[in-house]
Amino acid sequence: MRRIFAGPTGAVAGNLKAVAGSVAKGTVAQTRTLTIIDTHTHFYDPTRAQGVPWPPKDDPLLYRRVLPEHYRALPKPSPVAGTVVVEASPLIDDNEWILDLAAGDPFIVGFVGNLPVGNGDFLRHLNNFSHNPIFRGIRLNEHKIKTGIVT
Repeated sequence: MRRIFAGPTGAVAGNLKAVAGSVAKGTVAQTRTLTIIDTHTHFYDPTRAQGVPWPPKDDPLLYRRVLPEHYRALPKPSPVAGTVVVEASPLIDDNEWILDLAAGDPFIVGFVGNLPVGNGDFLRHLNNFSHNPIFRGIRLNEHKIKTGIVT
């Protein structure tokens, strides 16, 4: 079910936009529930053997385990049905760890990986990850666009 819902990202975004627009106009009955998917979360565990490249150890707020069960325990004004994880780490092991986490937790409905664009292994990694229905795409930033795609 979660893989069907996460389906084409544009369709999900379009449906949510239409529903949000209806709510703003007051045309949706107040008894109707809205399925909420958080589309940008990060999960990480600095206690894993390889640690994490971020956050730094000297950051007392962020340097801790951050897992789906921690997210679900947070108070929310409306229930969140699932999340799309956006990987911050460029380490392939960290990307694989998120997909392993997702395999055992239906709360994770999608994953945007952080793969080495411009690296000789990029296509191999992209092909491997794209076989997983939770994997929805890759994270790009200005540096990757300038150094990895253009050159």
